[in-house]
Amino acid sequence: MSTVPADHPRPRRRGAVRKRWLFLLVAVVFLAFFTQGIKFSFFDLFPVHRIIHWVDMAHANRWLTLLFYVFFSFGVICFPITIFPIIGGLLFPFALALPLNVAAATLGGWMSFRLGRIFGRKAVEPFLRGNLKTIDRLAASEGWRTVLALRLVGVPPFLITNFALGLSAVRDRDMIIGTALGIAPWMTLITYLSTTLWQAIVVGGERGLAKALLHSVAPLSAVSVTVIATIVISSWMKRRKAAAKAAAV
Repeated sequence: MSTVPADHPRPRRRGAVRKRWLFLLVAVVFLAFFTQGIKFSFFDLFPVHRIIHWVDMAHANRWLTLLFYVFFSFGVICFPITIFPIIGGLLFPFALALPLNVAAATLGGWMSFRLGRIFGRKAVEPFLRGNLKTIDRLAASEGWRTVLALRLVGVPPFLITNFALGLSAVRDRDMIIGTALGIAPWMTLITYLSTTLWQAIVVGGERGLAKALLHSVAPLSAVSVTVIATIVISSWMKRRKAAAKAAAV
């Protein structure tokens, strides 16, 4: 009587474990990559005088202006976003620069999101247990509202949030909608104040820009945090009252 050899799941398990470790390794590499982009600012790689020269060249050549927005979209994958809408506000009138800035930032944010999703999501999934799984499901169910809240507050920074959302269960559509709506208020402010912020860069470099942002954009972030906290608390209180009424019936 012949016997059929039993399947041996061990090689498959080993292969699955190897894939998980590979994805985890890739995620760590990407994490190190974009944190370096935060640690070393845009001005460390591109001195102020060189940026000024490029902006002057773009003013004289419309093709360079269009090329800038391509660089904008890809640049926010590895650099802090602030310098890009400022330059955009210099190159175009406000009515045209604002939608271009929002579109380029949203596209760049979505590309970062996709990188995080492709290379990091599978590495994170094995660790989603208990409360982490609940938070992941909450992010998926709330969708664009989660993204909107993060964008309005501005913490974590745009760059980190893009990759972090890629590790979550947020859908592409919600990422795009939440980003476009969430960055609109402060993108409007930065684009409108682009000339003032640019002068701060020309005179004081990165420190000058930081001081100017502290007086212009920081109050908007504080207001956003207050509004969102008020909405969250009021929503929580309404749900609690509704649950209490349902329990009393």
